Amino acid sequence: PYLTTLNPLTNSWSHQTHSGWSTINNGTYGGIATYGQYIYVSDDNTGNGDDNLSGIIRFDMANGTSERFADTFEPIDLTVGQDGLLYLLHPPTSSSGWALEVYDPVSLTHLNHIFFGIAGDHRAVAVNAAGEIYRADAQGNIRRYASAATLINEINVCGISPGRCFLSDLDIAPD
Repeated sequence: PYLTTLNPLTNSWSHQTHSGWSTINNGTYGGIATYGQYIYVSDDNTGNGDDNLSGIIRFDMANGTSERFADTFEPIDLTVGQDGLLYLLHPPTSSSGWALEVYDPVSLTHLNHIFFGIAGDHRAVAVNAAGEIYRADAQGNIRRYASAATLINEINVCGISPGRCFLSDLDIAPD
């Protein structure tokens, strides 16, 4: 893949990539988020050589560089929460269960591991300014958690067709 950007002042396009950057061939995998001068994208292990790398790739739009970090995880989604932190949603690794990894988006310091357990086929994550976590799954459920992964409430948005609405992205706004 390429990160393609448009400069509206000059009406010019630029394209940037990173060695080994790839995403699993699944329409519900992959994430992109921004924070200041940085753009973050998910990276999955899809093959041999550099394609067996994974984690998050951070593009620095100020100097044109990129770097991979969180390379022990296979991200399903990522987001920069309204609390200013970077969140990586990843599936179970053996029996470890669904979890979020939390990073400082500038220093890339790992700040927290939030464990949710095995249940659900989670595909999307969003975080509000208070650090409450919202997760959407393949069965149409949206769950809201306190920052310590304690379930606050949940709703199924499938209406009369439970299991037929496959949520693959989730975004929130202050209002």
